Amino acid sequence: MDSPLNLSLTHGQVAWSLARGQPPGRQLHDQLRYLRQRGVPFCKQELGGGTGNRVHYGFDHLIELGVAVFGLQRGMTPREVAAILVPHRAEFRRLYRDVLATLPENAFQADWVMGLPTIRASKKSSGR
Repeated sequence: MDSPLNLSLTHGQVAWSLARGQPPGRQLHDQLRYLRQRGVPFCKQELGGGTGNRVHYGFDHLIELGVAVFGLQRGMTPREVAAILVPHRAEFRRLYRDVLATLPENAFQADWVMGLPTIRASKKSSGR
């Protein structure tokens, strides 16, 4: 498998991942939209210009959103989550990658990982 650091996911794939492989509900979509307005997981430079500009989510974006959604599920507001994540983004992203580096090589060979056909098929069809 390619390194998880090489992810390039669509918004739909990220939502599906955060919904744990289920179709994402309206609440999750609303949370993601509001978090994005608050600067999670993209800073202004990462978004590019103009409306309708498709963005792709990498490893850092996916993990940052996972942390943000975890906070929301535990009663934090999007404003509180963003107030923690955004100013400390560089430090947290280093930590995410440090944790990834400690995982055993076969961590992504587990049955539940290998059963993710939507993301895998999309990556193959887009030439990634």
